[in-house]
Parts: sequence; structure tokens; C-alpha cells
Amino acid sequence: MQGKTPQPEQSSPDHSKAADRLMERVRTGDPPEQDAVISELVERAEKSNDKYDWNRVAMALFELRRFDEAISIFDKLILEFPDEDVIRLNLATAYSQVSQVGLCRLHLKYLAEHGGTEEIRKAGREQLEGYEQFIGLTEADTELRKLQIAALREATSIDGCPAEDFVRLAKLLRRAAVLDPDGGWMDQSRTTLEAGVAKYPQDVTLLELLVNAYLSGDPEKRLDEMLRRLERLAPDSLVFKVLAEVSREDTSGWRLDMSQRVDHLLGLVAGDDPALREPALSDLRRIVEQYPQNPDYRLHYGFALMVIGDREEAARQAKILDGMDEPSHSFHFNLGQIFFFCGDRVKGRAHLELAANYANDEQERSDAWKLISDLEKT
Repeated sequence: MQGKTPQPEQSSPDHSKAADRLMERVRTGDPPEQDAVISELVERAEKSNDKYDWNRVAMALFELRRFDEAISIFDKLILEFPDEDVIRLNLATAYSQVSQVGLCRLHLKYLAEHGGTEEIRKAGREQLEGYEQFIGLTEADTELRKLQIAALREATSIDGCPAEDFVRLAKLLRRAAVLDPDGGWMDQSRTTLEAGVAKYPQDVTLLELLVNAYLSGDPEKRLDEMLRRLERLAPDSLVFKVLAEVSREDTSGWRLDMSQRVDHLLGLVAGDDPALREPALSDLRRIVEQYPQNPDYRLHYGFALMVIGDREEAARQAKILDGMDEPSHSFHFNLGQIFFFCGDRVKGRAHLELAANYANDEQERSDAWKLISDLEKT
């Protein structure tokens, strides 16, 4: 399979006609019918507790693009049945759909190296090769990207270089950030756009890209300024249309999916399988880079860093979170623990006291004061 994302497969050796009919209803039914089918599949799986019945539930959720729910089921199945190669392939496929590159590649590599038959090992190799080609992560792609970045860096340092070179470099760096969350590429892309706008202040494309970059990360709080400049130059810019549409959308389902995703990734970092730790941490870091203003995602990342014992990076994340105004019990309860872990007992206690102040009930208040007492004994 060349240049494509992994493809899911059914795994039951006894794939009944009844199950086929249910899956067809998932594909073709209206939302109420699809929900009814999911409920029926879950009921069957709960009664049988059969791994293949649970796989069907996950496949049905996958068909409905409810990828995070599917991942949760596939992941539990693989933990219990690590030799079920096709379920592992389905898990890799689901990871590919939510851009969790590290975990997708990890499971495909496992299949390529440890699959139960030569056929499945071959499928794993082909799927991995196809996926890496699809996202541009082959060795040749990586080397070419390095050369292109170096050439465009040099070009943009020369007086008289066209605005298009800044655009190309910024886009290339942003793409690199997706593939390598640890490289600081997102910041470099934003810096490139800032340099381009400074040199070509009337260029609408550069301004539009910089606005988009500031929506992801705006450490100097310059988004409003750039929006005003863009409005003066191009009041009909598509950026304003997109922003208006986003503000009208109901994003509650998306937020739930992302919350499930970061919970899942933190669980993998804290889990018993050390092979999953690094790719899960990398994928969690990528989410934080994409949505740097979201305190919940950054808190999850901070806890993940606690799990692996990285005090220096956990302290850096805690410092960023410390500057956020969040009147929330859970925010301060969790941030206080990170500060204690990093050795800053003053900040740790301050945030746990805020957690007590923001408590929704007596139990939360009691939990906060008990944690202060426990941590200060250590």
C-alpha cells in the first residue's frame, strides 16, 4: 500500500451475517439509527465479553468518525490481547486519523517486526511505508525538508528576497512541527512570519498566515494588532469569515474528543508499557504546541512530565500555567502538585490554597488542604 493512511480490518474469524447487517446500518443509517446500532453492538459485547464483539463496536465507532472512543476500546483490547494483530492494525489506523503520528508508527513497527505471520509482518511494513510516505516522514522526505529549510533561511536573510520566500519557509516549518513536535518548529514558523510582515507590511498573505499563527500561540499578545492591520488592508479576507464561522459553531463535541485524547495519552505515559511512553508524550506535546492557550492540555502535559521525572520541562510548563487566570479548583489543584514536584513548595502551596478557595463543595476543599498537609510532610 503506497502513500496512504493505514486501513482498518475486521478481525473476527466468525464474522456473522447479522454483524455485517449491523455494520451496514452504521454506514448507511441516519444518526438515530446509527446510535441504536451502536447501543445494540455494545449490548452484545457486554453480554459475550468477546474480544471480536468489542472490536466490532470499535469499528462501528470508527465508521462514525468517533475515533477517540474507538481508540479507547482498541487500546484496551491490545493491552489484554497483545497478539491480536488485526486489532493492533485497527488501533494504528485510528491513531492515524487523529494525527497521533508517534503511536501510529509505533504499532505499525510492532506489526512489521513481531506480527504473528509473514503476511501480517509484510502488511505492517507496507502500511508503515505507505503512512510515512503519506505524511512525508521517509528518510528522503526528511533530508529534502532540511535542505529546503536551509535554502529558504538563507534566501530570507538576503535583502530583496520576495515575500513568497517567507511564506514558503513558514509553511515548511509548520509542516515540520506536525511531524516533529519536539523541534520547536512552530515558534520558528511564527518568527519567520513576523520577519516577513516586518519586511512586507502590506502583504496580505503574510498577515493572514501570521494571524493564524497567533491563534495557535501569541506570547507577545499581538493577535488583535494583526487583525486590525489585516482588516484595514483586506476587509474581505477569508480569515474573518473563518473566525466568524468558528465562533458560531458548537464545539462541545470537539472539546470532548480532545479531552478524551489528552486523558488517553497521559494514561499511556503513566501506564506499564515503556514502549508507549515516548510516542504518547510526543503526541501530547504536539497537541500543546497546536493549542498553547488551552490550560487543560498543558496540565496533562505537565503531569506526563512528572511521570517520567522531567523536572526541568515540568517547571517550564508550570511557569507558563502560573500566568494563566483560571478560577478553577481542578486547575490549581493539579498545578499545585506540579510545582511541589518541581521543588517550588511556595508556589505549590499557593495554588493548592487557591484550589481550596475555588472548591465547589466541602469534599474538594478538604482534599486540597489534606494534599497540602501530605506534600509538606515529604
